[in-house]
Amino acid sequence: MVHIRTLSTASALAACTMTGALAQSCDTERVATGIDLTLQQNVTLQDGVTASFTTHEDNTTVVIDGGGATQQFALENYWAHDRDPEQVLTIDINGDDRLDLFVGIGLGMVNADYTLLLSAPDGTWHDAGLFTDPSFCEDAPGFLTSARSGPHWFISYWPMGDNGRPYRQIEQSTFDGIIDRRKTFDQTGTMTHETVVISATALFDTPAPVQAQLKDPSGTITLYDVSNRQTATQTRASGTPVTVLTADEDGFTIALNDGTAHFVRRDTLTIDLN
Repeated sequence: MVHIRTLSTASALAACTMTGALAQSCDTERVATGIDLTLQQNVTLQDGVTASFTTHEDNTTVVIDGGGATQQFALENYWAHDRDPEQVLTIDINGDDRLDLFVGIGLGMVNADYTLLLSAPDGTWHDAGLFTDPSFCEDAPGFLTSARSGPHWFISYWPMGDNGRPYRQIEQSTFDGIIDRRKTFDQTGTMTHETVVISATALFDTPAPVQAQLKDPSGTITLYDVSNRQTATQTRASGTPVTVLTADEDGFTIALNDGTAHFVRRDTLTIDLN
């Protein structure tokens, strides 16, 4: 028997107690090795309900038997050749006292992807989508995901929506080692707010405004229109205090003390956070 490693926990951005005890893994039997690698996993979910998983190099077949019906899911896999596939985890995600399934289907050099199979009160199961490196929190319903893209890490919080499916409510991503970008979304996936936070700010904390000063060797900084970044609006002296509102690869949206918002370019000034 081969016990596949546990799920990795999300970044410290989450600021909640991650616990492997919340999610239970099942043992894995290596049926065949080499090019024809086959893993067989079996787990008991609730009374009279079992799930079996047969994993090959490029696909996993999930069979859930019980509750008066048998359901089968065919999932496509991709694995890094020098690493074992992830385990299957069982955990009650939606709070209905029935175990749900995270099935590992993809493992690269950094990220690991899982398909979430949700149980319904009527005994049916539904594919709720693909999630990267899910982790579980004792003091928040739902789950977190952690993914890396290039130099940036993305931590997201997924509570359950009114339709019984998880939705991304908060996303916080690393930016430059000093600040992170934070976005919030409604249940339709529409972004409702975007801001920046100090990097040490935990995901569930209310962020304090990010204060900064405009600085440039020339002593003068040009401010631009937020909606048309090619249009200069005014100039300000180096050392002018501002509040940083948003950030992207081109620059920052800042607010002056008079409440007006402007865009400043990254390549023509330096913002020193207080």
